Amino acid sequence: MRSPEVQTITAGDGLPLALHDFGGTGRGVLLLHGITANARSMEHFARYLLPDHRVFALDFRGRGESGQPARGAGLTEHALDAEAALCHVRAVTGEDPDVVGHSMGGLVALIVAAQEAAPLRRAVLVDGAGDVEAVNLEAIKPSLARLEAELPSEEAYRAAFRAAPHLQPWNDAVEAFVRWDMRALPSGAVRSRISAGQILEEMERNAPIRLAPYQAQIRREVLILRAPEPVAAGLAPVFDREAGRRAHAAIRESLLIEVPWAHHYSIALQEQPVVAAALGQFLR
Repeated sequence: MRSPEVQTITAGDGLPLALHDFGGTGRGVLLLHGITANARSMEHFARYLLPDHRVFALDFRGRGESGQPARGAGLTEHALDAEAALCHVRAVTGEDPDVVGHSMGGLVALIVAAQEAAPLRRAVLVDGAGDVEAVNLEAIKPSLARLEAELPSEEAYRAAFRAAPHLQPWNDAVEAFVRWDMRALPSGAVRSRISAGQILEEMERNAPIRLAPYQAQIRREVLILRAPEPVAAGLAPVFDREAGRRAHAAIRESLLIEVPWAHHYSIALQEQPVVAAALGQFLR
């Protein structure tokens, strides 16, 4: 798979957004990443879909190469950005695209799918389809802790990621995600492109949002993929079984599939044959 070409589109408020074009032919698919990730964390999904789909992945505002907003965005703001990206994909391919969202990207995809006029055919929600309060926030603390870390070199930055148990085994997709995450400082040190303060503000803004009304409004086909395993011993799965059942019951035309042995990170960052097969059948 070739490295994607990075294009710039403009959000409704004028902020530049980075859109990664992985190529391919056929119906367009937009990939949406998690809260502390970036577009390149979705490379496994791109591999599953190529070459029979035209695949794009969005850097959410404040991530990757997208512009830095004045404050952390809420889910509804991210949904507007995703709609702008979907409009671009439709202009390129000539038909309504599909969307695949992981974690927070799944919540954004859910909100977009609830909008009748959105330029969207089908949605895939990967370990993110229920209320934010239902998410086990302890499981994403390792991702938050790294955002303020300043390390002396790119190699030291990679080494810190390589030591993280939830990112093992190391592979090209994890490497691409890490490479796109780092930002060199004038001192030569390296840190994440993402602001921890911005992420905490987003989490505070998103906590009161209730997704049940959006779930009930969806009139599109939706595939929900759930990771049943905890990220670490002693923790619950991020998107628990009951939350998955509630989402499946609330979304009229939905299919719920559990991905064996996967946890919240490995469902996206490790090769998952069950995910590949489910996407291939659902997005035909």
